Amino acid sequence: MFVIQIMALVQYMNNKKGLSSVVATISLVLITVVAAVFIAGFVVPFVRDTLNEGTECVGYENYFTFYEEFDYNCYKREDVFGGGYHYLYALSIGADSVSQGKLDNIGGLRIQFLGGGESVGVEVKNNSNAGNSVGEIRMLDLSSTKLTLPENGGVKTYVYNSSVKFDSVEIYPILKNERMCKQTDGIQIGRACDNGVLLNV
Repeated sequence: MFVIQIMALVQYMNNKKGLSSVVATISLVLITVVAAVFIAGFVVPFVRDTLNEGTECVGYENYFTFYEEFDYNCYKREDVFGGGYHYLYALSIGADSVSQGKLDNIGGLRIQFLGGGESVGVEVKNNSNAGNSVGEIRMLDLSSTKLTLPENGGVKTYVYNSSVKFDSVEIYPILKNERMCKQTDGIQIGRACDNGVLLNV
């Protein structure tokens, strides 16, 4: 459409008395250059941003995983005064060993609980407030008032308080720019914790 309009403008200019073909050609070149600059100003940033978004999560495909050696990744059911139950989910999450550049780009993690006809997500970021009420997450250590992420190659255990019995849990890395990457691990959480394991929960 734009090219047709340019051709029509050139034809109109050629039909006018005293207008040489050289002036018409120069006008056509100038219009083409202006159009190319305008298009490049839009297309180049769009393509660059799209490529960046597509590659941001490369290298984080297995960054956070559930750690099985601590015998957590289980739940404990507690009776609630007045009837009903609360469920405490104890989850051990490990971080892969990555380069410092990759490590500096991690902003947090999202833990997604699924089951009982619901899907609930909670985010863990360094120095965010920990809580023990329903719908809140905290560190296994009751003295920790702030949440912390697993260090490079390390493991942290979290406890999530819910009124829902969930069946499975997934983990998603969150980058510093708030972009959430694809799921890096998932587990079924049908196992009740041993009383000794969750004695301090």
